Amino acid sequence: MKAQGKSVANVDDSVMDMLVSREAVEIVSLLPSRPDNKFVGVNMYCDDRGLPKRLPVNMRASGITRTCGKPTQVYGDAFFGRVLDDGRDLFERQDFGLKDVDSDALWIKQAIE
Repeated sequence: MKAQGKSVANVDDSVMDMLVSREAVEIVSLLPSRPDNKFVGVNMYCDDRGLPKRLPVNMRASGITRTCGKPTQVYGDAFFGRVLDDGRDLFERQDFGLKDVDSDALWIKQAIE
């Protein structure tokens, strides 16, 4: 903004603290629900303010997103969920176990494609 000759407002620590303390979840679609995968999708849920909160890098979650072709640096806790969702009337949360985060899991292969 300074380069464009515009004034830059000072943001004091209390404003930053307020913004960082707000809870918000980022939803990263790793496998979108589509007809070709019978509307079964996989999402990752994480804190979308992890970096400003100075949360540690979640190496495992970051590695999973990278493997799926969506390189995302994940900070703090994250969880993955499977959902059956046709975007209309069909919606169901489905089990997502430890074996599902194996790099040979079918959904990861579908996500890479």
